[in-house]
Amino acid sequence: MTEFTFSDEIVESTCRCIKHSIRTLKHNFEPYLQPFLVKVSQGYQYNPSGSFIYAIENCFTEFGTKNGFQNIFSEAYNFIINKSTEIMHPEVFE
Repeated sequence: MTEFTFSDEIVESTCRCIKHSIRTLKHNFEPYLQPFLVKVSQGYQYNPSGSFIYAIENCFTEFGTKNGFQNIFSEAYNFIINKSTEIMHPEVFE
């Protein structure tokens, strides 16, 4: 995801693959959740593709109600909101 951040097709395919992995691995994906959310947030910073938001939403759907993940989801949510606001209304950040 780092090397192909600007390739929307590769990002979308990668996110779909990881979505499948999450559903297949279930709780076994938990050790990878935080690094994945960091990587997705970094990707969204450079390429505000909907695939990155979809990936975060998918993670939240699977893990959002489990204890211990509220902080990482809160950080990812706040980052996406702030970055999206910056894109839509850059004057707010000037």
